[in-house]
Amino acid sequence: MEKAALLFNKKGFYGASMDLLVKETGLTKGSIYNNFTSKNDLALEAFDHNLSWLNQKLGFHQLEKETSINKLVGFLKFSRECCKDIIERGGCAILNTSTDADDNHPELKKKAALALENWKTKLKGIIVEGQIKEEIKLTVDAEKYALKMIALFEGGSMLAKTTGKLHYFNILMEDMEREILENLEV
Repeated sequence: MEKAALLFNKKGFYGASMDLLVKETGLTKGSIYNNFTSKNDLALEAFDHNLSWLNQKLGFHQLEKETSINKLVGFLKFSRECCKDIIERGGCAILNTSTDADDNHPELKKKAALALENWKTKLKGIIVEGQIKEEIKLTVDAEKYALKMIALFEGGSMLAKTTGKLHYFNILMEDMEREILENLEV
């Protein structure tokens, strides 16, 4: 699964041919089809695998006992720390899948959209929790700010991946961290 997930993340659904999957995984077509009913099923599971890897890297699970501000800043810190790993895996799986599947693969597009919604919900929840605990200003629009963080992450990872300049991503994440500390904190 790891090799197939990397291939789908780097090449997309249509770029990851069965011949390339056989070559990269070292499996035969028959063994792939014994485990997955179709290339489509393999791609859907590969996305889940890539998403699980990304969520693990971004470290939300490590921030449960922190203040809301520290959770948001911690997310940005983990993002900076794992940016190189994300780029080496072909970029952000959500961004890659969203782009690849947009007009071509409704099932993958739906999975990518759900992943973005879940990510937004998680960030929005952190902000709302911070507002309830009087750690974050009530004037902050939690949903809008969560979307801004996602857009900056995805845009920054696209810039870093496309240009090969990881510091572009880091600049954006550091600026967002500064903004959180200066404008959100009560």
